[in-house]
Amino acid sequence: MIWDICFYVALAITVIFTVWSVSVAKHRKEFNKNVDVIILFAVGAFLSATIVFIPIYNQVIPGDSSSVIKTLLIAVHNAIRLFVVDADYQFIIDNVNSVQRVITPWYTLYVCLLYVACPVCTFGVILSFFKNVSAIVRLIFAYFNPLFVFSQLNEKTLALATDLKNNEKRRVIVFCNVNAEDDGTSELIGESKKIGAICFKKEIENVNFGIHFNRAEVQFFLISEDNSENLTEAVHLVELYGDTPNSYLYLLSNTIDGELFLSIARDKKMQVRRINEAQSLVNHNLYHGGEVLFNKAKEVKGESEKVISAIIVGLGKYGKEMLKTLLWYCQMDGYKLIINAFDKDKYAKDKFTAECPEIMDERYNWVIAEGEAQYGVEIYDDCYVEGYEFIKKIKKITDATYVFVALGSDEENIKTAVNLRTVFEQMGINPIIQAVVYNSQFASSLQGVTNFKNQPYAIDFIGDLRSIYSEGVILDSKLEEEALKRHKKYGNEIEFWQYEYNYRSSIAAALHMDARIKCNIKGANKPEEELTEQERENIERLEHRRWNAYMRSQGYIYSGSKEKSSRNDLGKMHNDLVDFDSLSEEEKRKDSRVGTK
Repeated sequence: MIWDICFYVALAITVIFTVWSVSVAKHRKEFNKNVDVIILFAVGAFLSATIVFIPIYNQVIPGDSSSVIKTLLIAVHNAIRLFVVDADYQFIIDNVNSVQRVITPWYTLYVCLLYVACPVCTFGVILSFFKNVSAIVRLIFAYFNPLFVFSQLNEKTLALATDLKNNEKRRVIVFCNVNAEDDGTSELIGESKKIGAICFKKEIENVNFGIHFNRAEVQFFLISEDNSENLTEAVHLVELYGDTPNSYLYLLSNTIDGELFLSIARDKKMQVRRINEAQSLVNHNLYHGGEVLFNKAKEVKGESEKVISAIIVGLGKYGKEMLKTLLWYCQMDGYKLIINAFDKDKYAKDKFTAECPEIMDERYNWVIAEGEAQYGVEIYDDCYVEGYEFIKKIKKITDATYVFVALGSDEENIKTAVNLRTVFEQMGINPIIQAVVYNSQFASSLQGVTNFKNQPYAIDFIGDLRSIYSEGVILDSKLEEEALKRHKKYGNEIEFWQYEYNYRSSIAAALHMDARIKCNIKGANKPEEELTEQERENIERLEHRRWNAYMRSQGYIYSGSKEKSSRNDLGKMHNDLVDFDSLSEEEKRKDSRVGTK
């Protein structure tokens, strides 16, 4: 009876642990990532072997008061011997064959399988161990080199790591949480080897980087698609290295959680910065070519201002960021801004209005008031971009000069951009069309694409990973350098990096400063002390228009009073969200100080 029980229990354990191991291997993101598949399978093999040996040694060991304990211990001992290829095969088989039962042949076969499976597990564990040892040794030898440590190996981190390594060969790249068993990882691992990266299977917080801070900088990059995972790892790293000089942390996050984390870490020696993909893409795009918006603006008969007529297709994270940015970026003397935005979400307009209430307020939207932000915004929600209703709405926008397409996938963006070019050709107009395409090789190959008649589609594909995830954008941005200069006119560098409010507002000021110089606004390229009185007033008025539009795009509203005491940043209420002429002379001077070189 004991033979049957032990055989079926051992077999059940084998099946359970095998299925468990396969599930972990296929769906690692849903399980504890520290669980090693080979170790999990080895545990199942060990339990099965122990149970299989129990009836064998039960009939060999003489029956006495301690026979049960002796049987169990010897069974465990022989299970261990299986893993080190030291078990007595003939003894086991002879004892199994001595029992003439129906299951005897299957029992013998099962024992043979264990004799093969257990040493394989041992070999796998040893191989895994030596892989980690190799990575640790390489990390130790990189003691004097600056470390760039990534929480994951994915397309984004590989793009950034490759650019970092190409720019400086001394840099050491480290990828954590690298599992060759994950689907699609093998190709990335091959690419990582080309740049000499060190790969750890462990999570980033489980690898010890402590000794490196004494000799070189260590920069951590938490870049995965899971925002909560990035934040969790950020908390762990700040706990481990927050008080360590020479430490830097870059957190990918476009949620409020990431913004709050910056304030949590502001008292630490570690420098923490947030990577906002949407903001980086839009800012990079406008900083390196935003002047085309003004160059393409249309003259209107009988009016002194040229019209910038923008169409935004898709109000996801990129589209919404572009909408907000255009509102203040296009506040420019001599230009009028109109934005038409489309999204499939039937609550798109309501959501945007809730987020930026004064942008859509009828007191400001489509209203031309002296010394105030001037724009017209229309949001079309519940709009299916492949439907005819969308085409009919587009054809009513006869003055379109700029189109931004960001629907969530390369395929959708390319298809929509091509369709829109067809529609605009039918309308006899030729606006700039930019579509977000993440795949770097695809984006590069599509530039300058033509139809079979060799007619160019004239679509600019932006936002590819190699362009956005590069050292010049993430670590050493010229725009950030200019923004820091703006901030230092009224604050210090530490506050620039620690507070999202300071960082974003200074970036916006620097970006608009660059645009007004390119638009030849008088006085824009002069220091404040060199301005004429007329230039000063013009700069101050323009800067205040921009600032009003920027603050409203961040969700701020007028506090209801011009008294400074009414300002409440927690409630996003500001006392200076008024027209220029209503400002105090002190506040007007701030506009010329920030709005000049």
